[in-house]
Parts: sequence; C-alpha cells; structure tokens
Amino acid sequence: MTAGVDHNAPSHFAGYVDELAELLVEARRESARARVTAALDGGAARAFRERVALDIRRQAGAFFTGRQLADRLLAGDLPTPRPLTDPAAGAGDLLLAGARQLPLEKNLSATLRAWGSVLQGRELEPTLVRATRLRLALLAGARLNKPVRIDEAGLAELLPEITVGDGLQLEHERPITLLVNPPFGSVTEKLEWGEGRLGRAAVFMAKCLEASPVGSPVRAILPDVLRSGSNYARWRTHIESVVAGATVEPYGQFDAWTDVDVFTLKATRAEGGPAIAWWRKDEAERRVEDRFEVSVGAVVPHRDPEEGKESPYICARDLAGQDEHWAGTIRRRHPGRVFRAPFVAVRRTSRPAAGGRRVPATIVRCKDPVLAENHLLICRPRDGSLRTCAELVAVLASAEAGAWLDARIRCRHLTVTALRELPL
Repeated sequence: MTAGVDHNAPSHFAGYVDELAELLVEARRESARARVTAALDGGAARAFRERVALDIRRQAGAFFTGRQLADRLLAGDLPTPRPLTDPAAGAGDLLLAGARQLPLEKNLSATLRAWGSVLQGRELEPTLVRATRLRLALLAGARLNKPVRIDEAGLAELLPEITVGDGLQLEHERPITLLVNPPFGSVTEKLEWGEGRLGRAAVFMAKCLEASPVGSPVRAILPDVLRSGSNYARWRTHIESVVAGATVEPYGQFDAWTDVDVFTLKATRAEGGPAIAWWRKDEAERRVEDRFEVSVGAVVPHRDPEEGKESPYICARDLAGQDEHWAGTIRRRHPGRVFRAPFVAVRRTSRPAAGGRRVPATIVRCKDPVLAENHLLICRPRDGSLRTCAELVAVLASAEAGAWLDARIRCRHLTVTALRELPL
C-alpha cells in the first residue's frame, strides 16, 4: 500500500531489492531458505521501515500489509472472476496472498506465466514494482521447490500486468477481483460525499470502486475511522450506493509499528445495495442518550483567545485518575458553552483494548457553570442528579461497556454519537 514514495526512499530501499534479486539465484540452497521465508513474510516491510525515514513513509502513506492480515482478507476460496487487481500494490503483499492460492504449473516459467495472466498491480514507485515481481518469483520457486533461473527482464515479460502506474487510471472491460489496502494520510478534495481535508484512504477506496465494473468482488483493508467516525457518515452512505452483499469486520491495530486500527470490507461492486452493518446493532432498552445530553467541550486549548466571561475550567489532564473533581481552582475566559454541574466528563482520547478502562470518566461538581476543553465529552444528566452521574461512571468502568465500544469504534477519539449509543 503506497501512493508513491519520494525523496530518498527509492535509493534507500533499492539496496534491499538488490538483495532480493541475489536471493533468487541462491534460493534453492538450504542456507538461503530462512531468508526466502523472511522475504515472503514481513521482510520487505521490515526493510522499508529500517531504511526509509518515518516522515517519508507517512508522507507517501506507505505502510505494507502484514501476511496475517493479507491472508485473513483472502481467507477461503479466491473470489471470481479474475484478474486479481491491486491498484496500490506497494511491495506486493496482497498479490502474494492471492498467488498463494493460485495453482502451480509444471515448471517455474509456466507457473509465473499463468500467474501473470491473473495478477494485476499498479504502483507509482519503480523500486516497489521490482520488489513485487521478485517476491512473486521467490514464492513460485518456494512452492515448486525449484531454483529460479529467470532474470528480471524475463520476470517483466512473465508478469506483464505488474507495472509502474497510477492504479486509479486502470480501465476494465469486465469484472475483476479488487484488492485494496489504500495509502494512509490525508488529501484535499471536493467530492460528492465530502470536501476539504479528507482521508486519503477514503478517497482512494471510493474512486477504485467507482472505476470497477459491476459484479467485481472487493476485498479491502481500511482505517477504522471510515467505519466508525462521525465525519465519514456521508462516505459510508456513498459506499453503500456502489456495493452490495457487504460484510465488515473490525481487525484491530494495523501492525505493531502503525498506530492505526483497521477493518476489512468484503463486498461486490453493484449499483446500490442494502444498508451495510458498519457496527453491531443491538436492541438496548436504554442508552446513554436517553438519560444524558452528550456534547463536546467548547474550549480549544492554546488556540482560543481568553475573552468573554470568566468561569471554572476543566481539562483532561487535570481529571486524570479522579473519580470526582470539584471545579473552580482553574478558571479562564471563553465565550463558549458552559455546563451546569453535576455532570460526567469523559476523555475523548481512548485506545481500544489498551488495558485498564476504555473510557476514563470523572464526576464534575461545582456551584457555578463550568467551561470544558474540547478533549472532553460532557454527559449532563437530564434529571440533574448526582446519583445518575454515578450510575453512568459505573457503567463506563465495566468490561461490558469497554467490549461494546471496542466493537463500535476503534478510533483514537470517541465520538459523541458512539457514546450516545452506548447501552445502559
């Protein structure tokens, strides 16, 4: 998955790709087998992390799919029809996952030629295209247990549809199987479902689907914010208009080095289908919104000027570890909304399955209305009682609430909508 790597990334990574080319010749030797295994299972991603600076990887949106996640995406029989198309191929991890399920022919050349008629990938960075071809050759050799006696020019002929290019420019006359792990990061766009600063993955996924023929199976790995974030409600509606038969499964953190939770989407390109179950819908008798008004604090720290009426002020760091907090020690001026106590303040920053409480919450008490920073969600009881606040804090501390929220939203920030929907 990459949008094209710039600066010094190609030269830094090229040395590793040269090592892959040398490994082709040595692959049959017993001493080289561990290196082949590594090259096919995380080695390329590890080399990319070690040789390309993080800021460059982030700018390019380049984070490669681990084998476990790639195999999970393609678990079971490969969907038909073919070809298997990855428009952001990176170092070829999704194509390798597909190739592991393709049949073998009588020899290496015949196998690669057959795979070349099925596998289609585009990548803007030539070094990564080269890595993809070499890794596919290593995989074929490993599965056949035969030496690879094909040079890189020969590989390019045997795998003609794995080339340098913009995957969004691919044109298809017939259905394909679309494999997508899009670039991360953000871009500025003006589209039907959103405009301004948008997630690059959201834009890339939508454009890939729009360009795919009806009837094309889709397998995608996407940031969880697209599944559960309030800002992407219109994106989700748009996706529902171009697919059918969709299933969504939260996965968790992308990998140990990438602090982004992801989900898998499996669907078929269509002219609209039923609504997608982006998260579990359960019939709770009561939810937080039935007993609380939920909103975000008004103050943006270090940005909003201090003007307007002075009020008691709370921020997330001052509530850490407190079950109850009396506001008033810290005060500031701000023209935004104030909240009459008692109420429950919930930190918006919330890491799924990180141990401890998923939702740290504090009862806030004060005689005067209170200002709150925007890193806090404020739950004000509709009956105005301290007892109702205490009941909510107990619910939020429960394992059941943590598990429900882990399934509902795996972003680093809780949303007002998700907290409102939490069953009581």
